[in-house]
Parts: sequence; structure tokens; C-alpha cells
Amino acid sequence: MKKVRVWLELVAVLSFAVFLTGGLCEDLGQVTFTIDQETDEITIDLDQALADAVNAGLIEGWDQLPAQQCIKMKNGLVVYPDAMDIDLQNNSKEGPTVMKYRGHIKSIQINELKYTVTENSATIDIPGVDLFVGDFGADKDALQWVASAPEVKAGDTGDYPIQVTNDLQNILGGIIKNDMKFSYTFKVTYKGDICKGQQLGSLTLKAKMVVEVTAEAI
Repeated sequence: MKKVRVWLELVAVLSFAVFLTGGLCEDLGQVTFTIDQETDEITIDLDQALADAVNAGLIEGWDQLPAQQCIKMKNGLVVYPDAMDIDLQNNSKEGPTVMKYRGHIKSIQINELKYTVTENSATIDIPGVDLFVGDFGADKDALQWVASAPEVKAGDTGDYPIQVTNDLQNILGGIIKNDMKFSYTFKVTYKGDICKGQQLGSLTLKAKMVVEVTAEAI
């Protein structure tokens, strides 16, 4: 009878502990929790990128090109906005947990990564969108390429999954593990024909990732 009572008391204590930790899973001195994080939106302004390229003299023969005639840029039309910062401590759901275990992180596992096109007024097909990441506060030129996603058709919106490769896992996971924050931006390179007088439009993008965090229990 005494053994049964002790066992019941142990079950009650463990149940209470699970209730207190919410989404946390504690095992053998470590804690595992999941962060569902969405980034802020970034706008890829193709018309502004074209105007900048024209003003910088990067399109050979543009000034002599008749209206409505088309030309191909030698190195393509590149749109590479400034980097934006993400601190996972500001996550609306798991922020307090991140704050508690920051500095005690053992490993990061990226379970899902995708970007979403929320607005698309582009009149050209975008061959792909590149994702660059780096340390929190880094300039865009210091970021590293980690992934590319498939073509975005003119006017299309929706989700575009990104394959979580070993390189992506190691680079992005390593940056997040360091201090639970990072910088990111998207880059678009269009190498098709550009016609004089054509409105190219813009894309608005955001990324979403699901990260599994393992930390030392404290």
C-alpha cells in the first residue's frame, strides 16, 4: 500500500511539473521547446531597382533605346534590400522562454522554413528568391546565402517552401544558437529582357520558420 501511495505522489508531482512548463519538454537535465517565428515583411521594388540601375549607368545602350524596345542587362537586374533583424526573445509566444534559456542553448534544429509572397504587382516572372542570413545587426554585405526558392510567377502570391539543407541548418542554426537572434534579407536577380517604359512592379515577402531548441535545464 505504501509503494502505491509513493508512486501516486510521484505521478502527481510530475504532472504538476509538466503543467508548469507548458510547451517545454524536460529530460535528463535538458529542456526542449519549439519556436514558430515569422519575420517582418520586405518589399522588393523592381521599378526602383531599374531606376537605380539606369541612374548608375549599368544598362549599356539604355539612353539610345527607343520606347517599348527591350534590352537584356549584362549582369541582370539585382534587388538586394537592407538587412532586417530578428530577436527570438521578442517572439509573442515563446519570448519569455527564450529569455530564460538564452546563454544555455545546446542545439538548434530548423524543422521548417518557407517564405510567403503576400503582395505581388510584378509584371515579370522572378526566377528565384535567395535568402541571406547573418549575425544580428550585420550589414547586408556581411550576410551569407543559405537557400533559394522556386520561381515566382508575375502576380502570384502564396507560400514557397525552402529545403532545409545541411548547409542551411549549419549556418542559420549556428547563428541562432549563438544568441537567439539573427539578421536576414532576400535577394532577387532578374536576367530576362527589360523593356523601356515597362512598369515592373514589386513583391512583398516574409519568411516563416519552425525551430526546435534544446537547452540546459536551469
